[in-house]
Amino acid sequence: MSVSKVQDQMEKISNQLGLGLDNQQIVDVVYSSVEELVENGLEGSDEVVYFYATCMLACAFGQLSLDRKASGFTFGFSDLKPIYTQLESELVVHSVENQLKTQLSVSDLRSQSLRELKAEQLEHFLIDDIATVSKALNLDFDPTVVSSEVKDSLVSVEDETFARKIKALKSSSKLNADVVSLVDSLLDIYDFAFEAGYELDKYEGVVVGLPDLPMVIIQGEQAVQPNYTASYYAGEAMFSPLRSISVNTSRQVDLKEVVDSSKPIYYPYKMLEFALSRKVTVQKDDLNFPSVPMKWKGSDGQREAIKDYLTKRAWEYLVLVCDSYQDGYFWSDKVAYFGKGATRPITPTDNQVFKDYLAKFKATFSTFSILKNHVGMMEDEKWASAEWVVSAPISELQNSEFNHTSAFIHGCF
Repeated sequence: MSVSKVQDQMEKISNQLGLGLDNQQIVDVVYSSVEELVENGLEGSDEVVYFYATCMLACAFGQLSLDRKASGFTFGFSDLKPIYTQLESELVVHSVENQLKTQLSVSDLRSQSLRELKAEQLEHFLIDDIATVSKALNLDFDPTVVSSEVKDSLVSVEDETFARKIKALKSSSKLNADVVSLVDSLLDIYDFAFEAGYELDKYEGVVVGLPDLPMVIIQGEQAVQPNYTASYYAGEAMFSPLRSISVNTSRQVDLKEVVDSSKPIYYPYKMLEFALSRKVTVQKDDLNFPSVPMKWKGSDGQREAIKDYLTKRAWEYLVLVCDSYQDGYFWSDKVAYFGKGATRPITPTDNQVFKDYLAKFKATFSTFSILKNHVGMMEDEKWASAEWVVSAPISELQNSEFNHTSAFIHGCF
């Protein structure tokens, strides 16, 4: 967002909020505090300070409801504390109901000062706060320029509906048990397949299995394709057990695709995150893979991050299942399984439907081919030596072109 667009949006918001500020005495006192603040070291920041003062007034008068869903919610700057204090005092003096604290606590103000911020830092914070206020006022804003932290808190109407559906599903003790069992079973597979790579011998990469992209390895924090011929031979052979399975090179798993597919889908880049000690992401789709500490177990280990990721994805997946199965059958009054209106437990027949769909989820997240290490010789010969870990439902495994060793996982299901 350009500087001019930031200024235009601030002005637009200030004008809209200003129309609803009906206690002129309080408004005048607060704006006088703004003028004093600007004159005492914030010259050139008057538009910014007036914007935040107007937002505070609107919050106090109940004209603005900020979204504080995100933990660590922050807004404005430390310089605004005198204005905040002045506003609270005026509300008491004029016996006006104070709705400010329910929307914006003084502790929510950022610790940074306008006096210290560089232009690009100020713009970054302004974009986030403008987006927060714009969302509250149903004004348009560009979500692509908002920081990831704030983006998570700016829940759309669709996302709010989705969240309500997840909450309803979680009211079922049966589904809760099924999700726990699902995640535990996947973690058991990962313990066997990935934990060794977090010890002395780090794994090299993942087998992708495409004709033009047989494998990728990690160099620094980048996923790159090896440029030596042997890698093609090794990649082709190592993928041969999974050759009946489709490959999706997106970094993020398309849960709707999993719901609709009759076969497992292999997501090599997601498995790279899991197996090679990389940050487990939910939005990134590039080839930069930031590393995390080489620790598998423990509250700060990769296993815990994967567990959290899988649990959240499993509930999202179940919402999609309920949305798509027989035109929303599971949300209809005829079943009444979930939420406050639940009147009966899930029948065995319908429970089997959930089990079948969860098996598809498990099949996708337990399908992978991880490269432990490999070597190759003689560019004119089609041979290479490699160690790798392969997992898939038994029904999908094919004969390998390599003479495999115990590194090959049989019978994950």
